[in-house]
Amino acid sequence: MRLRRSSARAGSRVLIVGYHHVVPDFERASQNVIPALVTGVATFEQQLSTIGRSYRFASLSEALDVLSERRTSDRDLCVVTFDDGYRSFLEHALPVLERLGIPATLYVPSGFIGNSVPLLHDRLYALLRMTHATLPASGFDVSGPVQVALGRALLDDPIAAVDRLLERSSPSVCVAIAEALERRLGVDPDLALDDSRPLSWDELRAVHAAGVEIGSHTVDHSCMHSELRSDAVRQLERSRSRLESELGTPVVHFSYPNGWYTPSAVEELQAAGYRSAVTTESRLNRLGENPFLLKRKAVWEFTSRGLRSFSPAVASCNFDDVFAALGVSPYVSGEKPDPVRPEGAALQS
Repeated sequence: MRLRRSSARAGSRVLIVGYHHVVPDFERASQNVIPALVTGVATFEQQLSTIGRSYRFASLSEALDVLSERRTSDRDLCVVTFDDGYRSFLEHALPVLERLGIPATLYVPSGFIGNSVPLLHDRLYALLRMTHATLPASGFDVSGPVQVALGRALLDDPIAAVDRLLERSSPSVCVAIAEALERRLGVDPDLALDDSRPLSWDELRAVHAAGVEIGSHTVDHSCMHSELRSDAVRQLERSRSRLESELGTPVVHFSYPNGWYTPSAVEELQAAGYRSAVTTESRLNRLGENPFLLKRKAVWEFTSRGLRSFSPAVASCNFDDVFAALGVSPYVSGEKPDPVRPEGAALQS
């Protein structure tokens, strides 16, 4: 099935897809990593093949020029992006992209590269999978907002619990929960690194030398709505400065962690001289799109899964907004209000 033709003229749409892990064995990896972050190598190639039937793969810079109408394209474009800077990008995704001649942008949290502490969402997920339905909420040496949030997390599905924690609690509360679980279980923070190791700085430089454009993803994958404005500014500035220093090239593109953004984050990105920022609002981009609120489809194994295996029809409907037009895939905004709270307090009750 070919992607549904749009009534708009050719070259007026830009599809941005966002991946995290590409791995040889989806079933094995999804036992240890948040499944929605994982795509098998074979599926990755099939997804790219499906997209390539109706879209021309382009760099983010070219796509921005088309969206702003500084240049035109005779075909709709697709930009391939990756978040987080996992080593799996170098090991499994980059070889496919190079063989197919497809450009890509990799957004990395600068503090994760070359580090031995996992990203907070990976850390929390690994711990909550171990404790789900096995530990009572009592007996932890925590109190206040940490105790309340931890109690809820232990009662919820691990995936939903991680999402709720990151959305509704401050970074300090989330870290305190991770530390409390690690003390109770007697495990180290690097537990989650087994399947989610970061690139080293030398590896990131090699990725960049291979033609991959590098963008910022904050310092530590901190969600913009959970940071006071001054802290968010530091995240934007320090991440960009470190990346430019290590890579020797300007860094002008940004990815909002979890796709969540605030009005002040958009303003600060513009003021800092960034050229674009991507969300996870799952829609196609049209001419005149705000470059700091670019729509992006988060892609994983089941984005193209039929009843049992890869389905070109399912992939096409997801990539070309057919499910959205049918009301099957409702629009979910990534916009959050700017935080006004005491440091360390929960974002919501």
